Amino acid sequence: MEVGGVMILRHITSIERAKNIVETGNFICAYGDPLARDACLNCLNGSNGNQPEASGVMLKFRWSGNEPIMNKTGDLPRPLKPDYLYDEGPWRLVVPIGTTNHLTFDSIETKDREALNDFLNNCTPRYQKILCNWRTSKRQKLLAWFNSKKGVSIKVVGPNEEIGRNRVRLEFFLRVTSVCRG
Repeated sequence: MEVGGVMILRHITSIERAKNIVETGNFICAYGDPLARDACLNCLNGSNGNQPEASGVMLKFRWSGNEPIMNKTGDLPRPLKPDYLYDEGPWRLVVPIGTTNHLTFDSIETKDREALNDFLNNCTPRYQKILCNWRTSKRQKLLAWFNSKKGVSIKVVGPNEEIGRNRVRLEFFLRVTSVCRG
């Protein structure tokens, strides 16, 4: 979907992962090898029926780079060049690992109210401090937090890449998810 020359990309994920992506400015790919087919940010393309493993919210990103490079067979040569958007037909749009430009967070849409409520009821004290006070519901606070992050630049990185002073690992990602679930 295009809005004023900027393309809106849609990615379905869990609320925990969405919070981590927007908070850190990093989408962590499942695989760090640029030759792997899933070393990328997968986005919905049209109204395809793909349902990701982790669901609950739809993150919307703004893509300000190239028009999608199309390959209707879904067989793009690897490795994909970072900072480009690729179209693999009705299956998905792909933002490859190593992308550091053109991708910003736009908005969030809740898809699974039960998953959102579970997150809010079981979140860590750190998130409770950020999200909760007696005047505003936790859900409103969470959505307001996401709204305040509109325009945050997002990088697509591998699970073991150096980010600032921290070493980001898949284990960290899984720990955050398990802590938030209680």
